[in-house]
Amino acid sequence: VPAELEPRVRVGTGLTPNFEGIVGLKPDLIVLEATSQADLTNLRTMATTRSLPWLTVDEAAKSMKKLGELTGTTEQAGMRAGELVTRLKVDAPTEGPRVLVVLGMPSFEGGSLWYIRRNSLHGAAMHAAGLRNAMEEGVTGAPSMSVEELLRVDPDMIITMISKPELSEADRSVYLERMGRMTTLQAVKNNKLGFLVGKHFMNTGPSILDLADALEAEIGRLNGELPVQ
Repeated sequence: VPAELEPRVRVGTGLTPNFEGIVGLKPDLIVLEATSQADLTNLRTMATTRSLPWLTVDEAAKSMKKLGELTGTTEQAGMRAGELVTRLKVDAPTEGPRVLVVLGMPSFEGGSLWYIRRNSLHGAAMHAAGLRNAMEEGVTGAPSMSVEELLRVDPDMIITMISKPELSEADRSVYLERMGRMTTLQAVKNNKLGFLVGKHFMNTGPSILDLADALEAEIGRLNGELPVQ
């Protein structure tokens, strides 16, 4: 979230809106990410509501331009949309290390591991960073895998995205200890386990460009090309 928006009141998401909070703000316009689960009916009783798609690079660019039209920032939005297309609309790499980007801190004890699928906006950010997605096939719906499938896929590198302002050393140590038990994984054998920490990396929209840059930098650190921060 841009720094200038941090002080703003938070009233939930399109999936879990805080209706009382939204009514209290008396909005003229409500904009949310398009999803079949959004409660558009109730939101539309409060203000003009627009649902914009952000699943692909083309959708994100188009939605950014539309948002610019709706908010009177057409020129700025058009420039940002152009940056997004230029940076993210690239072919997927066919060579190089196979990288798996995992979402959140999995327990590895019977649960599912969520990951970035190649046919998504975040997947495009991986490609823009020069990363070859270890999950080569696109999927529909929520991308998840079992620990058994992780062992079968056996990525060369694993990067875990943490949706928190920071990752404590204690949590980092616990995660690395759990990962270390999977001694057959190439990423574990070669110490190619990385982290991206920050809530904004999970977002769609303009901040997806920050994800591409951060992924590129993290791979550089894992390869010893950049200093550890």
